[in-house]
Parts: sequence; structure tokens; C-alpha cells
Amino acid sequence: MNGQFEEGSFSASVFASDCGDADGRFTDQLGSLLNNYDINLYKYDARSRKMYEYLSEHRNTLKYIVICAGKDDINHEIADDMIDYFSRNNLDVPVYICSRKGVEACTADRSETATHKIYRAELLSGEQLDKMAMVINHRYQKSQDRTPLQNWLECDYFSRQSCRAFADFIPAVLHSLGTTEERVINGEWSLTDAQKDILSKTEHLRWCAFHYCMGFDTMTDEEFESRSNAYKEQIAAEGKSNVRITKNINNRTHACLVSWDELKILSEKEGAVTGIYKDYQAMDTENILSVPEMLESVKR
Repeated sequence: MNGQFEEGSFSASVFASDCGDADGRFTDQLGSLLNNYDINLYKYDARSRKMYEYLSEHRNTLKYIVICAGKDDINHEIADDMIDYFSRNNLDVPVYICSRKGVEACTADRSETATHKIYRAELLSGEQLDKMAMVINHRYQKSQDRTPLQNWLECDYFSRQSCRAFADFIPAVLHSLGTTEERVINGEWSLTDAQKDILSKTEHLRWCAFHYCMGFDTMTDEEFESRSNAYKEQIAAEGKSNVRITKNINNRTHACLVSWDELKILSEKEGAVTGIYKDYQAMDTENILSVPEMLESVKR
């Protein structure tokens, strides 16, 4: 989810000797990930000849290696061998070892390693992340007379996760702008039109990735029409409707899982049914513009 950037590309290759025997749930429930992203599963051990043939073929495009074999001795065996390979070939490719101990970052020359604990109180409680997520959720709610906390307490679990996902993406947004939390909090936040455009498109890519990771797929035209009819029927009968045309949480489908340009078409299409124009592109832009407020919320 945090690897999506406008005008960038995302790809991942997974080497695991048992992936063909243990990927049933992944392909069944998260098949949309494989359909929408360049994700390749190789049924080979990371110490295999096929692995090193892959390294040789992609040596100039590798960004980083993540090792998570489940056992410390195997993790470090794979890491040492790969670091040696990169060193011999004058390649600077970061290697990360993931285990219950945390995430260990290894440098190519073995001169330094840094372990980042994953069982930190901050991560386990999610207090800072939730404070930022409340800001986004509050913007989405119609009950603006309530406090962000009140709206958050009444928010469903999936929506909370969605807001948290954007909060978790903020470091990537700041890095892409070449700025820091401190500078933004101190008022250094002025985006050009070009920056707003690129970051808004990036936010849409991240939003799509979140939903694909949650098992969602793009809503078909047939389902959109069916939900539109249900909306109109309820309006005619009751004067109001609780049908969310573009989102079906039960079927895990969403009409906004389309390209940036198609979002404008969707806004017009939905507006023709409801009489209300919901600007989906603007919603992505609003998320980006809310970053300073989200960061300030942690300091309160």
C-alpha cells in the first residue's frame, strides 16, 4: 500500500519453496492484487539457483530485499549470501531481515546493522496513528457538530482501518516532497498546483491499493446500475436512502477502483442518479491538504 506513487511503478517477486502449496487463501481472497499489480510468486527457495539467476537478470532494477524465512538461522544465512553477492557485484541493495525480534536493516558492506523493534508500545496501542486518522474520518462525517473523537467512536472498523492507512502513508508523502514533520508543523506547507496534482493522484493509487489489499475489486457496470435502481426505489418509497451506490462492503466491490481520469466520469454518473455531485478527485486532494492538521493533532 505504501509503494504507490504517480508516475512510478510497483513490482514484487516472492521466492518461497512452498508458495505453490500455501497460497490458496491469498489467491482466492486477494486475487485482485495479482490482477492489478506486478506481483510474481516463484516456487523456489531463496538460496536456489533460480533466485540468483533472478538477481543477475534484475540486478540494475532491484530496490531492496526483504527476508522472512521464519527461522533466524535461515534468515541470516540468506542475508549473508545476498550481501556477499551484492558486494562482489558492486551493488548497493538494502537487505532487511524480518523476524519476531523486529526488522534488521543490513548494509551491503556489513559495516552496520540497525534493528527496529516491532513490538513497541506506540505501535501496539496505535495512539498517534489514531489521532491522525480521526482527523480524516471527521472530514468525511456529516455530523460536524460532534468532536473528532465522538465520530471516531461511532466509526465502523473498516473505515477506521482506511483512515489509519492514509495516516501511515504520511511519511511517504513528506519524503516525496523533501520535507519533514517538524517543518510542516512549523508552517512550511505550501504546495504548488503541480505538487497537489501529483500527490492527489498518488493518494488515489494508495487508496486503491488499500482496498485491493482488503480483498476489494472494481464494481461492475451491472452492479452499479442495480444499486442505483435500489437507491431510486428507496427514495421513491421513503424519501431518503441508505444505499451507498459506489460501495458494496458485503461483496467487497467499489466503483472508485478505477483510474484517476475515470473518477470524474464516476462523479458525473453517480450525480445523475442522486442529484448530488460528489467530487471523488477532490476527496483525494482534501486528504493531502489535511496533512498539517493530522500532524498537529499528535502534538496536542
